[in-house]
Amino acid sequence: MEKALLAWFNQLRAQNVQITGAVIQEKANLFAVMLKWLLMVHNILERYSPLDVYNANETGLFYNLMQNRTLEIKGVTCKGRGECSKEHLIVLLCANIDGSNKVNLFVVGKWAKPRGFKGNIVQCRYNHNKKA
Repeated sequence: MEKALLAWFNQLRAQNVQITGAVIQEKANLFAVMLKWLLMVHNILERYSPLDVYNANETGLFYNLMQNRTLEIKGVTCKGRGECSKEHLIVLLCANIDGSNKVNLFVVGKWAKPRGFKGNIVQCRYNHNKKA
């Protein structure tokens, strides 16, 4: 914890930020809470095999965006097709910690029968929702 606090302090001092003792104390308390939480999670995970611990993350796949236009400055207007497209799929990715079991993708889109899946063997579970 002391190393993390010193690294944080050095980082702010390198930016010429003035730091008071109260701020350092508050940050030390925050680091202590975080460390306590991490130790608790570690103790819980020790009881399980890596085969039994899974992580799932949801992400958006904006398939009509231009490659160099994924980030824009506020106020810039869209020109042309696809630059600021909001057409997307929601994808759920899931695997266990050691990567031995990767669950098939779960995809949510707006269309009940997407043309892109027609005739193709897609290794995912698909569902539709008009608000997706």
